[in-house]
Amino acid sequence: MGKRKHVLRQISSSSDKEETAKKTRLYEDVIATDVHVATITMANESQSDDIAVIKDSLKEVSSSISKIVSIQEGLMRTLDSKFDKLKLDLTAPTDGKINSLRDDLALIIRREGKIIDKVFTTIQSYSLP
Repeated sequence: MGKRKHVLRQISSSSDKEETAKKTRLYEDVIATDVHVATITMANESQSDDIAVIKDSLKEVSSSISKIVSIQEGLMRTLDSKFDKLKLDLTAPTDGKINSLRDDLALIIRREGKIIDKVFTTIQSYSLP
């Protein structure tokens, strides 16, 4: 009977070892699955973080472009006003010369007109008798 107990113990201990091995493999599979799920979750969180970073970067780029456009519009307005001032500065002397010539011509025309009026009155005075 002593041998039988020993054989039973060996059989039960070997089946215990097999069960323990099965359980260990099952635990290892579960742990591997948990690690895989955790890795996927971390990847998704990392992707979400990356997407948030990309969105922030795009917002900064958009803001920078808006500032650049605003600055360019301001520069265009400044250039337009400078060109208008330059045009006035360049045309002012010409306008002054033209006005001076007009005044001179008007004076000459008045003077010549007075002479013509005198000649006309003289001719009329001779033709009246």
